Amino acid sequence: MAASSAVVAREETITLPTYLVGPPDQTPPVSRLWGYWRIYPYPMLDELTDKRENRDYRALVIENEYLKLTVLPEIGGHLYAYDKVARRDIFYRPSVIKPALIALRGAWIAGGIEFNFPVSHNPLTFAPVDSKLRENADGSATITIGAYEQLTRMRWSVDISLRPGFARIDTRIRVENRTALPHRYYFWSNSAERVTEGTRFVSPVTSVHGWQGTMRYPVHDGEYIPAYRNHHVACDLFSRNVRADFFGCYDDEANEGVINVADHRQVTGRKYFTWGNAHDGRIWEHILSDGEGPYIEIQSGPFETQSVFHMLAPHQVNERSECWYPVRDIGGFDYAN
Repeated sequence: MAASSAVVAREETITLPTYLVGPPDQTPPVSRLWGYWRIYPYPMLDELTDKRENRDYRALVIENEYLKLTVLPEIGGHLYAYDKVARRDIFYRPSVIKPALIALRGAWIAGGIEFNFPVSHNPLTFAPVDSKLRENADGSATITIGAYEQLTRMRWSVDISLRPGFARIDTRIRVENRTALPHRYYFWSNSAERVTEGTRFVSPVTSVHGWQGTMRYPVHDGEYIPAYRNHHVACDLFSRNVRADFFGCYDDEANEGVINVADHRQVTGRKYFTWGNAHDGRIWEHILSDGEGPYIEIQSGPFETQSVFHMLAPHQVNERSECWYPVRDIGGFDYAN
C-alpha cells in the first residue's frame, strides 16, 4: 500500500450569505448578568437585522484524503468538517450565517463544533479569536484557535489536527489561569448534528440527568429516550456515572453517525440537546438557518453537567485530548475507541 501523502494546509476566503448584525452597543453593560456571569467589559452584540448579503470570511483549512476541516476564526472559530468519501458534512452546517440572541453577548450561530470557555456560548462565540495554521514534521497539520478571556483574564486554546491516512479529527484543549486568583470555569465542546426521525443518542450509561430530574437510560417509564423522535419539547440529557471513553449519535435512517472518544476520567460530561420536534422546537431551524432542517447537539466536557463548575487555581493549566470521527453503513454502534 502506498504511503499516505502529507496533510495539505492552506488559508483561503469563503463567501457566505450572512444576516448582518449591527454594531456593538456603545452603552457599557455594567449591571447586566447572564446567569452567574457578568458581561462587562464586553459590549452587547444584540442588534440583529433581516438584511442578508454575501460576506467574505478568512478560512483556515487542513485536508487529507478523507477529511477536509475548515475553521472560520472571524466568527468564533467554529470547526466544520467534510467527509470526502461519503461526500457529506460530518457536522450540521447551514448554508447561511444567521445569528440569534442566544449567547452571553447576544449573537450566536449554530453549526460545526463550538468551543465554550469559561461558560457556554461565551463572549467570543461570534467574535474574532486568535488563530494559527501550521504543517508538522510528521506530515500532519494543525489549526490552533484560542483567546484571552477578558472576564477572568484566563486563556483557552484548541489544537485541531489531521494526520495522513486517518479519517479522524484530533483536538487538544488547553485552559490556563494566568492570574494570581482562582476562577470558576468549565470547557464544553458543542457539536451540531443534522437529524432525521431515525437519529438517536448513543451513550453507554444506565441513567441520565434531564430537566425532569434523574431518569433511567435508555428506557424510562416505557419510553426510549435516546431517540430524537420521542422528544417533543426542548431538553438536555447528561450522562451519569460515565465509565467508557466514547459516546456519539447514530442515524438509523441515513445509516451514519458521529463518535467522540476521550479518556472518561478527564471528560466525564456527555450531553445530548434537542430543541424538540414539535412546532415550538422546529421553529429554530428558521431562526438559525433558512429552513434547512432540524439539528441536535452532542457535547463533551470535563464535569458531569453544565451546572457544575470547578475552580482553576492561580497559574494552573489543564489539558485534555478528544477525537471525533464519522461512521457509516454499520447499522449503529455499541462500542468505539
